[in-house]
Amino acid sequence: MIRVLIQYTIEPGGRFDLSYYRDEHVPLVKKIMLPLGMLKGEWDEVLPHPASGAAPKYHVVSVQYWETLEAMERAYASPSSDMLRNDIKNFYSGSPVRVISNLRNW
Repeated sequence: MIRVLIQYTIEPGGRFDLSYYRDEHVPLVKKIMLPLGMLKGEWDEVLPHPASGAAPKYHVVSVQYWETLEAMERAYASPSSDMLRNDIKNFYSGSPVRVISNLRNW
């Protein structure tokens, strides 16, 4: 199984609109990516460290699960996914960091 982490880093002077992300972008991801083969998705709102109170490095980390790397690549290459890339500027001023991994259980 392929897991894609999309990390929205906190940057000095940067902008992240959590309401827009939650209410507009996430439903758009579901609408576009599930029919293109995404198995499921989830997202984490990153919190300060409970013991130290240290500020988080990310606003949100989004997680997508795909059966295969090829399925994920086809979906990301689809013209439909352009709508998602273009939507990022509506809630985030930075460039998300994407980590693609082959998920292993132990």
